[in-house]
Amino acid sequence: GWALDGAGNPTTDAAAAKSGALAPFGEAKGYALGLAFELLVASLTASALGTAVKGTLDSSAACNKGDVFIVVEAGSGAVAARISAYLDEIRACPALLPGRSVAVPGDRARAERRQRLETGIELADDVWHRILDLAQCAA
Repeated sequence: GWALDGAGNPTTDAAAAKSGALAPFGEAKGYALGLAFELLVASLTASALGTAVKGTLDSSAACNKGDVFIVVEAGSGAVAARISAYLDEIRACPALLPGRSVAVPGDRARAERRQRLETGIELADDVWHRILDLAQCAA
């Protein structure tokens, strides 16, 4: 689900993906967001768009893509408090599915990290024994 071939079909073949594109994250909304960013970057940098972009996957052409870096210091002062309050407001929205909660990006990963720090990481016995074997070889 990460790449499309030259005809726009999903593929797991790296060669086919090279003649296609990265699949849009988030389906239609992800596609629209990606398109908006591409248009914004090309407008700000006067760079190429779409298939006219060259030189990023091979060195046979000069690179003509644009890059824009936006830096926001959101971790300080009133901005951090406003962002935190807004994210809490989103989390407090009614969930679509019973028994589930509304989350924002990063919530699941933070919860998983907390759980792993408390309980460890589950590994199948055969995987653990292979790790031990590799450790013995390296010693």
